[in-house]
Amino acid sequence: MKNCLTISFLFFAAAALLAAGCEGGADYYKTNAPSQIDAARAYTDARDTLRQAAEDASPETRAHAIEAMAKAAPRDSGPLLKQALKDPHPLVRFAAAMGIGDTGYVNALGDLQRMATLGSGERDRRVYPAVIYAMHKLGDSSHVTHLAQLLRDPEPEVRSNAALVIGRLREPSAIRPLKMLLDGEHNENVMYSLREALAILGDPTSSALLESYARGYYLDLRLAAIPVLGMERSQDSILLLRELTGDRNPPRIRVSAAGALAELGEVDEACYRLCLNALSAPDEVMELGGDTDAVILGTEPASLQRLSAMALGSMGRQQAVPYLHRLLPNENGAVRVAAAMGIIQLVGKAIEPPAPRR
Repeated sequence: MKNCLTISFLFFAAAALLAAGCEGGADYYKTNAPSQIDAARAYTDARDTLRQAAEDASPETRAHAIEAMAKAAPRDSGPLLKQALKDPHPLVRFAAAMGIGDTGYVNALGDLQRMATLGSGERDRRVYPAVIYAMHKLGDSSHVTHLAQLLRDPEPEVRSNAALVIGRLREPSAIRPLKMLLDGEHNENVMYSLREALAILGDPTSSALLESYARGYYLDLRLAAIPVLGMERSQDSILLLRELTGDRNPPRIRVSAAGALAELGEVDEACYRLCLNALSAPDEVMELGGDTDAVILGTEPASLQRLSAMALGSMGRQQAVPYLHRLLPNENGAVRVAAAMGIIQLVGKAIEPPAPRR
């Protein structure tokens, strides 16, 4: 009888943990809470922060800013994205081309076509897949067939970027050739990109593998797999994302999963508080969240803050704006950009004038 009672207790305890999801931990965000701020001022400060970040000395920060503008302010980010096509760093040009494709900024088509010109155009093959993507999204598919050649390029990063673009194009007919390439690929990064593309395109084997990555030990693979689960939008992936918000997972996994769920329109109070806590007291949250973060990548509170800001921007709760605004002067460029993007996502529609009728 004692053993039966023990088993029953463990069963109900486990069930309670699973149901709790994001629950757990103190509400650090209530300590030293920021003052309220006018939405219009927060929006202006966020826009200024992104513009400054787009001219930062760090190419990584510039690329983050370009991606953020395309996502948070797609309607009026076009001129900035077009200008970034001339950036000296290929990482920024890649982000700009992808952003133009996602926002549909047709005024950049001529620039993209010049970049696609053999000999006189884009000289870095790593950027070329993004140029093809943007042109295709703007109605010029004349270079799409070149993606097949780029998937066989001698440089692994070119192959990886080509796979990423094919996944984003969401053409199911690409599944079979991608599988054939995967069978002959030996570079781990390229293999992951191919599997990610296949999962987005609906290949069940690749989807199952991405789910195993998300449940695995290696934090970098887990963090890479979680956004892909959100893009899949399947019931299985949503159930797994809910599971990953549980407090048995490292804080960055929980926050990333909460953000992916928010992108799908699924937000609850516990996950919102989790992200506010991680934004406000990242060191304390990481310390309470176990030592997996420290073992794999070292203690990176800035990484946790960045993921939290991105998640909060997708949650639709304007109460988070003062917390995000407080991070606009942060010394970490990625954190500044994520906080600014979150603010624009939360208040932009209320502040921006309506789009002109065509």
